[in-house]
Amino acid sequence: LLNNYLSYLSYEKNYSPNTLKSYKKDLITFLSFLKNKRVLKPEELNLPLLRIYYFYLKEKKLSPASIARNLSSVRGFLKYLLKLQKIRKNLSEFLSNPKVPKKIPFVHGEEEINTAIEQEKNEDFLSLRNRAIFEIAYGCGLRVSEIANLNLKNLDLDLRILKINGKGGKER
Repeated sequence: LLNNYLSYLSYEKNYSPNTLKSYKKDLITFLSFLKNKRVLKPEELNLPLLRIYYFYLKEKKLSPASIARNLSSVRGFLKYLLKLQKIRKNLSEFLSNPKVPKKIPFVHGEEEINTAIEQEKNEDFLSLRNRAIFEIAYGCGLRVSEIANLNLKNLDLDLRILKINGKGGKER
C-alpha cells in the first residue's frame, strides 16, 4: 500500500522527489510504529493509537515542524486508504498539529548580493554564468531548486520573460 501511495503521489499528484522522500520516511516511521503495536491491518487502526503515535513523535524530540509534516504524511496516507476502502473512516482528521512557530525567510541584503556579483569580474563563461545566476535569483526571488532547474527553453528573449516551474509544478 505504501509503494502504491507513493506512486500515486508521484504520477497523479506530481509531487517532487524531495517531498516523496520525506513522505516515505515519515510513513515508514508510522508503519514501524504500528507494527510494534501489533497493528498489521489498516482496519485495526483507531483514534487512541493515532494519539499515542503523536506522543511517540514528541518523545523522539522532533521539532513541532517535523511532527506537523509527519502527521500531514499520515493524514494523506489515511485519506488514500479511505479512497481505496481499506479503512471506513479517516481518523487522522481528529488529530491536531502542534503549534509551529513561523520562520521569517532569510534574505541577503542588496550590498551582500552586489559584493557577490562584483567578485565575478572575469568575462569567461563561468564568471558570466555565475553573475547571471546571482542577478536572476535575487532579482526574481527564486528558490535554489528553481535556479537548478532553469533551462534555456524557460527564457523568451523577445518577450523578455523567464518562466519558472515552482513548487508543485506551478508555473510563474
